[in-house]
Amino acid sequence: MKKLSVIIPTYNEVNNIEPIVKLLELSLKSINFEIIFVDDNSPDGTINEIKKLSEVNKKVRYILRFDKSGLSSAVTDGILNAESEICVVMDGDLQHDEKIIPMMFKKIVDGKLDLVVGSRFKRKNDSNSLNAKRFFFSKFGNFISNSLLINKLTDPMSGFFMIRRNVFLTIIPRLSQIGFKILLDLIISSEKKLSFQEIEFKFRKRNSGDSKLNYLIFWDYFLMLIDKKFGKLVPVRFISYCLIGLIGVLIHIFSFLILFKVMQLNFFHSYLPAMLITMTSNFFINNALTFRHVQLLKPKDVMRGLFLYYIICSFGAFSNIMIATNIYNSSIFSNLDLNWIVATFSGLLVSSVWNYLVSSRMSWRIKK
Repeated sequence: MKKLSVIIPTYNEVNNIEPIVKLLELSLKSINFEIIFVDDNSPDGTINEIKKLSEVNKKVRYILRFDKSGLSSAVTDGILNAESEICVVMDGDLQHDEKIIPMMFKKIVDGKLDLVVGSRFKRKNDSNSLNAKRFFFSKFGNFISNSLLINKLTDPMSGFFMIRRNVFLTIIPRLSQIGFKILLDLIISSEKKLSFQEIEFKFRKRNSGDSKLNYLIFWDYFLMLIDKKFGKLVPVRFISYCLIGLIGVLIHIFSFLILFKVMQLNFFHSYLPAMLITMTSNFFINNALTFRHVQLLKPKDVMRGLFLYYIICSFGAFSNIMIATNIYNSSIFSNLDLNWIVATFSGLLVSSVWNYLVSSRMSWRIKK
């Protein structure tokens, strides 16, 4: 009899662990299965609940991760450690309907499919459990996602799917593993055309815990799409750094204008504090987004990272200031009413690459 591995990434799901195990045991009576929880060191004690269950239920296994976070990498770790040739991925919040898993299993075995997807949108008006924010994000994300797919899905952002383990293993080297939407990543990254079907299911209301959908998910999803398009040419982390740099440019210009136009300081004395404000804002935004997998959380680490960031950026800042000041005072641009814009952007451009390359290795200690 073929065996099935149920992969459940968890974070702060302490009240959902026992109910989901009971529901799976009821639905999968006719299937030889195991349950693998992949927990990202949840602070609410989720892993303790999983450990307790694993001691009395041999079907329950777990992976506790300290140095990683995110659903995509959790799914990968779960499938890598699975004992079965067929794996189903589902959330731990009880919103995915475990009763359709036997149907998914039968389709993937009898139909010799690579993938079966649980769809929230195959039937219209079957997404009542989605709040307005999640409904909008899912619909908009589906529209963007399907623009990248040859074979359209009604729910390419679904987190509920079943896949053959050997198929998944062949795709791993090409996965971006960014964020929470691994299904789209899988389909786009596969060198061969995957054979798949969708099965409709009723998306239930959350039993316990908080939704993982927040601004980080939007950002990760956006970066994943960029990575699929440009990842071979430019590292996606550098793209993120540059996009945040654009935000920094706006902050820089706003700060500079206040000092230069409103407070009537000279160019140099307006440019220097504006640049310091920009460096500070860029550090904290990059800490939350670009380098979130090694995000500095402890106050002493944040202050150390910020101090190093100031030192690193000061080298680029020196060139930044000198180039910007020289351009501003240059006779070539002196007749332009907005010569300060040319000066500002020229200076910022010079320091961007230096700041990224060195700060990623020192402030956040990225090895590669």
